[in-house]
Amino acid sequence: MLSLAGVVSADSAWLGTVPVTTLTGTVTGNVNVTFANTWNSDNPVDNDNTTGAFTLPTNEISNVQFARLYVVPYTGNMTEAWNGTLTVKLYRNNVGNVTLVENQPLDLVYVNTTGTVCDSTISVPPFTSTTNGLCRVTSDYVSIFDVKDYINQSDIKLYISTTNVSGRFDGRIKEAKLVYGWNADNGATTRYWINEGQDPSTYYDDAYTADTVFAVPSGGTVSSATLYTDDIASANGAYQWNYDTVTPTTTLGSNSYARLNKFTLATNTINLGQENSLTYDRYGTNKWYKLGVAVLKITYSS
Repeated sequence: MLSLAGVVSADSAWLGTVPVTTLTGTVTGNVNVTFANTWNSDNPVDNDNTTGAFTLPTNEISNVQFARLYVVPYTGNMTEAWNGTLTVKLYRNNVGNVTLVENQPLDLVYVNTTGTVCDSTISVPPFTSTTNGLCRVTSDYVSIFDVKDYINQSDIKLYISTTNVSGRFDGRIKEAKLVYGWNADNGATTRYWINEGQDPSTYYDDAYTADTVFAVPSGGTVSSATLYTDDIASANGAYQWNYDTVTPTTTLGSNSYARLNKFTLATNTINLGQENSLTYDRYGTNKWYKLGVAVLKITYSS
């Protein structure tokens, strides 16, 4: 089921897109988010080859209901029209090579006063859509793949490569991330929301804050609630959940330019039958912040 919700807002100097709910639904098993560090500290400029890996427990892969893979190529400059290509392949238990995309052009031109630009010419599948499957904000592309049909092995390895076509296209990969959910016999009911976008918060608009929202239906008793945030910049952000300050319970993975945070939320902070807000900004840092994805999952006891 698709849903669109959110607050229209943007850093006034560097326009982006506040994450909105692009996928929501219910599973009887659980939902997981996992991070692969694909960043290379050296800057090859002409090309990059990197790998990543996800190890999934066998009980989670027997009945996968959805799976979204995020790959974030870095161009090397906020606004330059440097072009490159992207290739992404999956290897499952070292066999079963699946090419998700090969030599996909990365040639979008970002203008800070115009904002997010997406490639509407891409073929789907494997991209999730022609409107948000491959988009650029500042120096980053976020490419989103529907990989549900390929998550049937415990060990998932990624091979990612880029090439430089023109200019000083960097081509390094900031991160790869997998968000997936599965059904299980006699499992608890878990509702999930995946909010996707690319929203920078910079020191050119130091007062900027934004909310990404999750419309939680009424009914049921919440037994647990977990929030994940994925930032793709050099600094973590400051966060509020329903306008009360929260800090990450743990960081599931990170490097110099990306990190995946996990928040364990108190069940009494979930507003049933209402929109629940995650507020974010760069407050307290001297660096830029950018939110790419936020995921909420709620497990019900009844």
